[in-house]
Amino acid sequence: MNMQGAESDQKPEDHKKYFELLSRTVEELNTFPDDGDIYAFIGATLRRITPDDTVILVSSYDRESRILTLKIVESLGSRKTDIEAILGRPLKGLAFPVPDRIVPAMLTGECTPIPGGLAELTFGLLPSKICKKIESLPLFGKAYSIGISWKGILMGAVTFILPRGVELENRDLITFLIRQVAGFLSRREVEQNLRRREQFAREIINNTMEGIVACDRHFNCRLWNPFMESLTGMPASEVLGKNIFELFHHPQQDEVSRLLHRALEGETGRLPDICYRMPQTGKTSWVSATCSPYYYNKGEIIGVIGNIHNISERKGVEDALRKANKKLNLLSSITRHDINNQLTVLRGYLFLMEKKQPDPTITRYLKEVAITAERIFSIIRFTEEYQSIGVNAPLWQNCRILVENAVKETRIGLIRIKNDIPAGVEVFADPLIAKVFYNLIDNAVRHGRKITTIRFSVRKSGADCRIICEDDGEGIPDDEKEKIFERGFGKNTGFGLFLAREILDITGITIRETGTSGKGARFEITVPEGTYRFP
Repeated sequence: MNMQGAESDQKPEDHKKYFELLSRTVEELNTFPDDGDIYAFIGATLRRITPDDTVILVSSYDRESRILTLKIVESLGSRKTDIEAILGRPLKGLAFPVPDRIVPAMLTGECTPIPGGLAELTFGLLPSKICKKIESLPLFGKAYSIGISWKGILMGAVTFILPRGVELENRDLITFLIRQVAGFLSRREVEQNLRRREQFAREIINNTMEGIVACDRHFNCRLWNPFMESLTGMPASEVLGKNIFELFHHPQQDEVSRLLHRALEGETGRLPDICYRMPQTGKTSWVSATCSPYYYNKGEIIGVIGNIHNISERKGVEDALRKANKKLNLLSSITRHDINNQLTVLRGYLFLMEKKQPDPTITRYLKEVAITAERIFSIIRFTEEYQSIGVNAPLWQNCRILVENAVKETRIGLIRIKNDIPAGVEVFADPLIAKVFYNLIDNAVRHGRKITTIRFSVRKSGADCRIICEDDGEGIPDDEKEKIFERGFGKNTGFGLFLAREILDITGITIRETGTSGKGARFEITVPEGTYRFP
């Protein structure tokens, strides 16, 4: 090692002593306790290789506030009281913001002299009157400073104030020691940040109100959070290390297996609602689950993470609603049946009265009564159809096939149907959407008059999808474009398009008429993102 100044006069035994010190210092840093005072350690170590009565000031640096704060003062002894009296405050905790122009020099990690004395050491922030008083003390000779930095990151600084007439020896040794300390501080900061992140993740995993399960590539359980313990009745100690298929038993075992294997290939998938029973505890719950890849360094997939949602309460509410709807539907069905029976009797008597009553006035009244009875029949049919909306869960349905089936059920005569919807286009809608397509064709046939062609097509519109039904008939007057969707409006029963809008609304689908009166009707069905899919 190249020693500077008086270092060239050192004896071989001195070099041996210093190398032993270096070796011991490195060893102590490698085993330094987490709660140890590293600044006190730095000061005590440097004290052993600096001249007697050298004052050593060790400071930390906060990168966010850019402030240097004094942590340790070595070798000041009784003079500390005198200096603190001049300052009017304790030395420890004394802080100064570091000017930008100073930082590059501190990042070099070199031990350099400070010719400007205390004023330069405090970046000109300490009043000159105070600086002169302190510098007048016998302890104040030459000053040196070295930044504690690692890979361009400043973490602190050490300042040496030597007695008058004394030079700083072992500067290369000091630089080497500070370099070791900087590396240690950098490692400790990384480890502390890692521990904080791990603790943060652990708090989230342990306190979240959903189950989190992690498995390795062989589907052996590596993580089982407290929510899973509560949900299944099985503590983590009895689960960790066991194969996930040994823990869960349910009819959809094959589907779960496919989902887990796809996650190992990088896909995220969702398992439909399932009811499972833990044979070990007898606990039964409804859950839904999402499986996603468990990534490690450089994108390597080392397992699967499962998010388990307890939906037992929701299923209970759904079951209660289903039972209530069943009872209401039964009541409505019985009521409709009884009313229909009475209307049938009424219509029979009206028929007999028309045959036996020659008075034209009374005959006209009887016809009005008969028309009213027919309207009541229509209303009852409407309630039967409306009652069915939303009863069954929405499904993915093929739009091209919906059009084809609607054509088969409608008397179209010589009208040509052009079905330009590509095969495989699907929408997520109430099963009654088949009635929507039937009503669109039926309305066009009934009211289009000069109509010759009905065309169905589909196109993207931003994030949405639009299914278009258009014809070359008379079209819809501008003042009726919204009224046609109102209940009771129209030339027939007035329920078709009203029901169509209600059916589509179940899954957020909308319908509107955008055609030109006199040139043909045009119905646009807008399907929002997430409720349609193309092949």
